[in-house]
Amino acid sequence: MLRYYYDTEELDIEETENGQDREFHFHFKSAGQNMHDFQKVRAHFNRDRVITDVFFYPQADQRCRVIVRNDYYIDFVLVLFKYQILSHIEWI
Repeated sequence: MLRYYYDTEELDIEETENGQDREFHFHFKSAGQNMHDFQKVRAHFNRDRVITDVFFYPQADQRCRVIVRNDYYIDFVLVLFKYQILSHIEWI
């Protein structure tokens, strides 16, 4: 299992388990660098060969719902870290 950290002044992340998937709700508190970097995360998964690994559902008010297959959970978290959405990751 992973624990991750991020700038809570810029972003809220809610994560829930949903059967064979993980569901994330991102709320960007400002239209700044984090939103721009999040677009890079989305582009990363749009370029890979597996089309059912991560689904992005943009919503109003700088929010995005993301559904991640459990077998791609670690990959998703690492890409969030790569693009500096997350500031720290640790195994627990």
